[in-house]
Formats: sequence, C-alpha cells, structure tokens
Amino acid sequence: MFTRKQWLTISLILVCIGAVGAINILLNGEHVMGNTNQVPWGILIAGYVFFAASSTGVGLISSLGHVFGIKRFELLGKRALLISIILLLCGFGVLALELANPLNMIYILLSPNIKSPIWWMGALYGLYLLLLFAEFYYSLKEDHKKVKPIANIALITKLAAVSNLGVIFGMLHSRPFWQGPYYSLYMILTAILSGAAILSIAFYFVGQKGRQVVYQGENILINLGKILAGALFITAIFTFWKILTSLYGGIPGKSEAAIALLVGPLGLKFWVMEIILGIFLPLFILIKYSFQPQKVMFASILTMLGVLFMRLDFVLSGQIIPLELIEGLQITGYNPYVPGWSEWALIVGAIGATIFLYMLGEKKFNLDVIVDNHEHQENLASTKTTLVKVEA
Repeated sequence: MFTRKQWLTISLILVCIGAVGAINILLNGEHVMGNTNQVPWGILIAGYVFFAASSTGVGLISSLGHVFGIKRFELLGKRALLISIILLLCGFGVLALELANPLNMIYILLSPNIKSPIWWMGALYGLYLLLLFAEFYYSLKEDHKKVKPIANIALITKLAAVSNLGVIFGMLHSRPFWQGPYYSLYMILTAILSGAAILSIAFYFVGQKGRQVVYQGENILINLGKILAGALFITAIFTFWKILTSLYGGIPGKSEAAIALLVGPLGLKFWVMEIILGIFLPLFILIKYSFQPQKVMFASILTMLGVLFMRLDFVLSGQIIPLELIEGLQITGYNPYVPGWSEWALIVGAIGATIFLYMLGEKKFNLDVIVDNHEHQENLASTKTTLVKVEA
C-alpha cells in the first residue's frame, strides 16, 4: 500500500505528463491532435464526458443522503462534494484544451445560443459547479438548513446537465447511431456507475487509514458495492439492446457502427476493455466475494478503466462511419482516428490532478475525521447505561 507521500509523488508525475501534453496543444493547436474533418470529436471529448459524468454520478449518489435523507449515505457528505468539484474542474480543463484555445470556452458561455445543446451543457454544468461550491461551503460550516435547499436544486441541475450530454449526441441526425433519446438515459445510468466506483475507491482508502466508515454495523463499501453491481447489470442490458436494435433493419450508418464495435476497428476496446474488464469481471468479483471491501475497491478500479474506454467507444462509434455511406452511396472502409500523444498525456494528467487535488483537499478541510455512527451509538448507549447505574 502506498503512503500519502508516495501517492502525492505519483499524482504529481502524472500532472507533469499532462502539462507537457497541454503545452504542446496550446503551442501547436489542433495539428497535434488526431481529430480530422471526418472525425472532429476525439479522445478529449470522451475525456470530458468521462470526468463530467463521473462528477454527476458522485453527486447523484451523495444526494441519497443530502436530499432523500437516507442516513447511511449522509456519511458520504463532504468527501463526495469535494470529489464532484474536482472531477468537474478537471473535465472543464480537458474540454478547454480540446478547443485548442481555452478562451473559446468563455466566448461560448458569453455568447449564448439557447437553441444549442452545447451551450446548455456549459450553462448547466457551470451552474452545477457553483451549487457544488455552495453546498460544500455550508457543509463545512455544518449549516444543514442551507445545505438542504441547495442540494435539492443541485439534484435537478445535475440530472438536467448529465441528460443534456446525451441530448448533444442524440440530436445529431446525421449520425444515426447516436440519434434518439437512448443516450440521455444511458448517461444518467453510467454516471451512477462511475460515481459508485469512484466513491468506493475513495472510501476504501479512508478505511485503510484505520477509520472504517460504518453505519449500524455495516461498512458503507457494501452499500456502494451493491449500487455498483446494480448499475453494472443494467448497463449490460442497455448495451445489449442498443447493439441489437442498431443491427436490426440494416439502417445505413447505424448497423455499420454496431458492427464496428462488435468486429470492426473498435472491437478490441469494446470487448476486452468495455465489456469484459469494465462490466462482467467487476460484476463477477462483487457477487462471488459478497461485496467484501477490498474486492469492491478492486472491482471499482476495473469499472473505471472500462468506463474510460466506454466513453471513447461511444464518441468514436458515431463518427467512424463515413457520411457518404449514410447518404446512400456505396463506400467501404471506416473513418480513421488515431489520438495524438498529447491527448493521451492530457487525460493521464487530468487523472493525476484529480488524485492530487483530492489529497490536498482532504488535508486542507480536515476530512480525515469520519463519524462512525455505529460506534458513536454504542458509545452513547454505554454512557447512558453508566449514568443509569450511577443514578441508581
């Protein structure tokens, strides 16, 4: 097990790798990316979806405590809010560099086009970030009267934001594989999937510091593992029906995209990284070992690795089919896409920045102190028993 100092060192190395990639993109622009006119959205768009949806998923699970009042999930509290903030900031950073000029992001926000789902994405996630900061601030002050209404508004905002991510792709009628309402629901589901996995990893390492997060005698990792297993199972069903309905009828551009995932250029990533390592193996581990904390953590790491490639497959599958084929022309072959090293470096750097900022925030805001409700209740009961004996 790595020490805190070693984790900080590793994360800083990853951040430095990302910084080199970011500098190369800023100096040379789109020329160092793998994007082409045929495939305009690449791995950085997938990276943004990865971080933004993960932030939303963490927030959705923490809402079980702040909004719906489920006591065991109130233990997630401040940590979940901090993780959500960091993930969303890293997502915005990746998106800003994908535009080659970060100032373009500010320009888009300040020149609104209310008919554009992309503008609504920026507006909704910008609002969500502000609400996260407010909720985190009042949580640190233990001002629960203000946390509750902010959390209620944040729940509506995060649902609107993550479903709007699916709308951006679903409204592209020139890309049949994306078109329709499917991906709006899929984004919400996979956000919960990645949120449960990230929280499981974070709280496993909290427990390794000698402070188990327990509610009524049950480790919170068991509950997170059950949410993760449910999300994995439903994701497998969603994926199966999406592929099957895309193959049915031989709709130009739609069936070919499904074939590209199954046996085409995306096949290796789809089967090995997304399906086997990202869905079936974690689900098998969780069920076989009955949600043991260490196994939940291991399954969560595999899940997040799978989700990263799931986002890449999702972004590429809609663009890999030439538009000429969709328009009815007879054409063979796929649109090529090879991400540049700067893009991969930026994704690695963003992951490193997430770890580094979380560890700094955990120390800065003294999040090492976790209330063990079960232990607290036992101590309280013991104190009451002692008082009764003294009175007698």
